[in-house]
Amino acid sequence: MSPPTNGQIRVLVVDDDPALLNVIGLFLEATGEIKTTLAREGREALHRMENEHFDVCISDFEMPEMDGISLLNEARYRGMDLPYILITGGRHGDVSSRARTAGADLVIKKIGDGDSFFQKLIDAVMTATGKGEGGHSLSRDDHARIVHA
Repeated sequence: MSPPTNGQIRVLVVDDDPALLNVIGLFLEATGEIKTTLAREGREALHRMENEHFDVCISDFEMPEMDGISLLNEARYRGMDLPYILITGGRHGDVSSRARTAGADLVIKKIGDGDSFFQKLIDAVMTATGKGEGGHSLSRDDHARIVHA
């Protein structure tokens, strides 16, 4: 699927919490450089990834039916190789190692004040797409680096 030509970064955000999902979308879009598509569960996200172009996927870890790592595993199995940012409340000790094994680019913990968390998400999207400081995108050596918000 060819990318849109308007220059905006297309981000798929997946979270079963509708309030957080909407707030993440609003914060990302407030940059003026990011266009979000929101999905409330993994199967919807997979369908959208197969039918739309995205530059980055941000997914919550803890979701019913399909958690964020299972979603990543299925996306990779289906040949989708877009940068993947996993967000977690941090209650699961082995999430970062499981995320690294699955091929996540970054794990961001939802710890600390909200503004810091949202800024980390924005920075991660910009870095993942090569539009961050220095213009370097995430390399596969950066897999599952943990960022505390």
